[in-house]
Amino acid sequence: MTVVKEHSCGTTLREIRIRSGFETNLVSNFPRKDEQMTAFLKEVFLPQGYPDSVSEDYMEYQIWDTFQELCSSLNGTLASHAIFKGIGVGNSQATALGATYTWLLKDGAGMLSNVLFAWSKGTLLDIDCKRWRLFADVLNDIAMFVDLLSPLAP
Repeated sequence: MTVVKEHSCGTTLREIRIRSGFETNLVSNFPRKDEQMTAFLKEVFLPQGYPDSVSEDYMEYQIWDTFQELCSSLNGTLASHAIFKGIGVGNSQATALGATYTWLLKDGAGMLSNVLFAWSKGTLLDIDCKRWRLFADVLNDIAMFVDLLSPLAP
């Protein structure tokens, strides 16, 4: 007997069983909409072959990593608000040109430091990636803290 299965998003949609040359038995297993959505979300957000393709602690790590990214995003929003306030957005005495110069200086310094860091430490990133990831997170947090202080020194 030969079995042919049709899959979509990790779920079997249809199964065809061929017993002899001309006999077929069609078994349809169309999932409900909620099952289709769950299968789609698993395919999009989880690694291929999950859970067999990752370590046991992957889900716990991913939950904490997602939480950290959410906090970092919120912190970035607050830092951007502080920067806008620091460069004079909402202040009738501030000029658009002054705000533009300040923003370009901030972004330019960030881009230049990225290039210089990659040039000087690029070969070391693969050797000890966990340490560099932590280092990058700490530097990012420090930079956001400085951004949050920007309204104090206009």
